[in-house]
Amino acid sequence: MMDTKKLQVKITSKDKTYYQGEAFAVSSKNEIGVFDILAKHANFVTTIMGYVDVHKDSQNKIRFEMDRGILKVRENIVEIFMGI
Repeated sequence: MMDTKKLQVKITSKDKTYYQGEAFAVSSKNEIGVFDILAKHANFVTTIMGYVDVHKDSQNKIRFEMDRGILKVRENIVEIFMGI
Protein backbone atom coordinates (compact mmCIF):
# COMPACT_ATOMS: atom_id res chain seq x y z
CA MET A 1 0.00 0.00 0.00
CA MET A 2 1.30 3.45 -0.95
CA ASP A 3 2.20 5.90 1.85
CA THR A 4 -0.19 8.84 1.36
CA LYS A 5 2.20 11.17 3.19
CA LYS A 6 4.89 10.71 0.53
CA LEU A 7 5.16 11.19 -3.19
CA GLN A 8 6.24 8.60 -5.72
CA VAL A 9 8.66 10.41 -8.03
CA LYS A 10 10.06 9.39 -11.41
CA ILE A 11 12.43 11.62 -13.39
CA THR A 12 13.23 10.49 -16.92
CA SER A 13 14.55 11.66 -20.27
CA LYS A 14 14.01 9.85 -23.55
CA ASP A 15 16.94 7.48 -22.83
CA LYS A 16 17.49 7.40 -19.07
CA THR A 17 15.77 7.23 -15.68
CA TYR A 18 17.50 9.70 -13.32
CA TYR A 19 15.45 9.04 -10.21
CA GLN A 20 12.68 6.72 -9.11
CA GLY A 21 11.52 6.54 -5.50
CA GLU A 22 9.76 8.23 -2.63
CA ALA A 23 10.02 11.86 -1.62
CA PHE A 24 8.56 14.21 0.97
CA ALA A 25 8.30 17.06 -1.57
CA VAL A 26 9.36 18.18 -5.05
CA SER A 27 10.32 21.77 -5.92
CA SER A 28 10.94 23.47 -9.25
CA LYS A 29 10.08 26.63 -11.15
CA ASN A 30 7.86 27.49 -14.07
CA GLU A 31 7.03 30.73 -15.90
CA ILE A 32 5.14 32.02 -12.83
CA GLY A 33 7.86 31.24 -10.27
CA VAL A 34 9.08 28.67 -7.77
CA PHE A 35 6.60 26.07 -6.52
CA ASP A 36 6.45 22.99 -4.29
CA ILE A 37 4.55 19.73 -4.62
CA LEU A 38 3.57 17.96 -1.39
CA ALA A 39 1.51 14.82 -0.75
CA LYS A 40 -2.17 15.13 -1.69
CA HIS A 41 -1.43 17.94 -4.17
CA ALA A 42 -4.15 18.64 -6.72
CA ASN A 43 -3.71 17.18 -10.20
CA PHE A 44 -1.25 19.48 -11.96
CA VAL A 45 0.70 19.71 -15.23
CA THR A 46 3.27 22.40 -16.02
CA THR A 47 6.41 23.10 -17.97
CA ILE A 48 9.45 23.52 -15.73
CA MET A 49 12.85 25.12 -16.20
CA GLY A 50 16.26 25.15 -14.57
CA TYR A 51 16.04 22.38 -12.00
CA VAL A 52 13.98 19.93 -9.97
CA ASP A 53 14.69 19.37 -6.28
CA VAL A 54 13.59 16.03 -4.80
CA HIS A 55 13.30 16.41 -1.01
CA LYS A 56 13.92 12.98 0.51
CA ASP A 57 13.06 14.45 3.94
CA SER A 58 13.17 17.88 5.60
CA GLN A 59 16.99 18.03 5.49
CA ASN A 60 18.08 16.05 2.41
CA LYS A 61 17.45 16.96 -1.19
CA ILE A 62 18.77 15.94 -4.59
CA ARG A 63 18.94 18.56 -7.36
CA PHE A 64 18.54 17.65 -11.03
CA GLU A 65 19.61 20.43 -13.43
CA MET A 66 17.79 20.78 -16.76
CA ASP A 67 16.93 23.34 -19.41
CA ARG A 68 13.24 22.48 -19.70
CA GLY A 69 10.87 19.70 -18.83
CA ILE A 70 7.30 18.74 -18.07
CA LEU A 71 6.05 17.92 -14.59
CA LYS A 72 2.81 16.00 -14.03
CA VAL A 73 1.18 15.26 -10.66
CA ARG A 74 -1.71 12.85 -10.14
CA GLU A 75 -2.66 10.96 -6.96
CA ASN A 76 0.71 11.45 -5.21
CA ILE A 77 2.63 10.36 -8.32
CA VAL A 78 5.01 12.95 -9.78
CA GLU A 79 6.36 12.28 -13.26
CA ILE A 80 9.03 14.57 -14.69
CA PHE A 81 10.11 14.37 -18.31
CA MET A 82 13.44 16.17 -18.88
CA GLY A 83 14.66 17.61 -22.16
CA ILE A 84 11.28 18.46 -23.63
